[in-house]
Amino acid sequence: MMFEYTDDAWRYDDCGDTVIDGSGGPPTGGVSLPEDLPCDTTEPAWSTHMDVWEFDVGSPQVTIALDTTSDETAADLAFWTIDDFGCADFWADDQFPCTHQPDAFECPALTAYLDEGYNRIVVLHGNRCGGDTVTYRLLIDGDVDNIALLHDDKHQLDNDWTEIEVSGQLAVTPVD
Repeated sequence: MMFEYTDDAWRYDDCGDTVIDGSGGPPTGGVSLPEDLPCDTTEPAWSTHMDVWEFDVGSPQVTIALDTTSDETAADLAFWTIDDFGCADFWADDQFPCTHQPDAFECPALTAYLDEGYNRIVVLHGNRCGGDTVTYRLLIDGDVDNIALLHDDKHQLDNDWTEIEVSGQLAVTPVD
């Protein structure tokens, strides 16, 4: 069963709670999944594209990290987790030395107790990149299943809305 809320649930919303900063280092086991993001080198300070991963947590303690995969594509990586209510609960940035070190930054990691059920990880990077593409590895250790890339290179401003121009009268009928 996937999330039952809207597709824009990847957006950062703390739902009025304190988001806990990550701590610790990368997992020593588990899975390692390669992925990439477009390199956005314009303002704002964080990338305009992000990846959204989804996974099912069986037992609550999970270690999650992102690591760089080459000097040419290294960037300042960060992520936050989103629970099944759409609320950001953990943020990770600069916890351990990356395999391929970007300028003045470290890679994100956290060991946390996540709610059992589906969770999401939103991956983004700072505005300094080594090339046109940022490559990274998602590292997860713990009792997790069904890890999937839900949104690949999702643009922050892409709301999946359709603009309709109407002149005259408009009748809107709900669809069941």
